[in-house]
Amino acid sequence: MKYIKKIILHTLLHTLGFIVIALGISNILTSKLGASPIDAFNYFLHKIVINYIPSLTLGTIIIFTGLAVTLLAFIFNKNKNMIISAIFLFVVGIFVDMWMFLLGYIPDQILSLMIFRIFLAVSGMLLCSFGVAVTILTGLPPSPYERLMLVIHEKINNLAIAKIIVEGSFFILAISLGLLTQSLFEQVNLFTIVMTFSIGPLVLLFSNMLKKKYFKGELKNESKQVY
Repeated sequence: MKYIKKIILHTLLHTLGFIVIALGISNILTSKLGASPIDAFNYFLHKIVINYIPSLTLGTIIIFTGLAVTLLAFIFNKNKNMIISAIFLFVVGIFVDMWMFLLGYIPDQILSLMIFRIFLAVSGMLLCSFGVAVTILTGLPPSPYERLMLVIHEKINNLAIAKIIVEGSFFILAISLGLLTQSLFEQVNLFTIVMTFSIGPLVLLFSNMLKKKYFKGELKNESKQVY
């Protein structure tokens, strides 16, 4: 019974972590000061796809991209835990759509203010870092992108290079689609660089804070995750 309660608690916390990540992603995309390579890719892909399927949402694109990455990772490492990773994609996709819808009510006069856009970008980065920290502490399977990094790491035995391969690939794709849509600097900008060097340390900071003050060692980091 205690084990079941623990699994339920971890699942709820894991879901909450992805809901927070979705809010962070939405804040960053709305700021248009630069997003992560993966988020920028999804943003530009959505701009292209809605020309042909207007009803398709950004959240749907996020889900489809994540499923494609999950399938790719599964081809090289047939781990059933990847199915669990894929399930949480729907949480991110659904809540990105919800947060983007709510952020759409912010008046253009406010959104045009640079100080407010910086606030959105910084708060988004903090929210993403906090959400990732929560998902790490649950010990549940990582996101499909992290899973793909780990699969590549198993092949080349170098996690840093595996991270560069995944994020570098999405960065190149994001730039290509950004140029194609003629809106590159909306999501590939200065803040993209800031996020690249800040997310990792912030995730570590939040992980240590949460583990020490709230979880008290009850939640173990059972999987090595990299954002």
